[in-house]
Amino acid sequence: MATETTQEVEVTANPLAVRRTVLRVETRSVLKFSILFSITAGLVLLLAGGILYLILVRTGFVESLQTTINNAGFPRFRLRARTVFEILAVLTLAGAVAWTAISVLAAFLFNLVADAAGGIDISLKE
Repeated sequence: MATETTQEVEVTANPLAVRRTVLRVETRSVLKFSILFSITAGLVLLLAGGILYLILVRTGFVESLQTTINNAGFPRFRLRARTVFEILAVLTLAGAVAWTAISVLAAFLFNLVADAAGGIDISLKE
């Protein structure tokens, strides 16, 4: 039994424009993209956090903050680079996991809604 596939192309006023319908987004490809994007964004955030911390140390802000907190009743408070980066790494990891989960869930929900509504019509122009 042969399967027949048809493609409907609607010619618009602009001959270089083509209309297409997005019916499905592969959740596996969204997962791969989200993981790579999250890792990249996390590394950028860690690098930016490191640069910001170095700037704050060089300008004396960290020492001033430690003095202020010590005078407020916490005499043993120290803002150490290792602690700052551990907290930043945990927050970055949590954000990456959350971003990936939300992206995959959004793709899954899009597929459900697209099955019911018929997809999204888009026009592609050259």
